[in-house]
Amino acid sequence: MASKKLAKAEAKLRQQAQKHWKKATKAFNTAQRKVKSYVKTHPKRAAAIAAGVAAAIAAGVMLARRKKRR
Repeated sequence: MASKKLAKAEAKLRQQAQKHWKKATKAFNTAQRKVKSYVKTHPKRAAAIAAGVAAAIAAGVMLARRKKRR
C-alpha cells in the first residue's frame, strides 16, 4: 500500500517540479532520498511521511510560482 501511495505522490511531484522551476526539482530530489531511506527503517509509517513530503513540496511549488510572477 505504502509503495503505491509513494509512487502516486512521486508522479505528481515530478509533474509539478517540471512545470515550476529548479527549486521544486531540488526539493523533490532531496525529499525522495529521505523518503527512501525512511521506508527502509519504518515501512509502516512510510505512507504518512510521503503525504507530508507531498504537502511540503506543494508549498514549495506555490512559492516558486509566486516568485515567477514578479
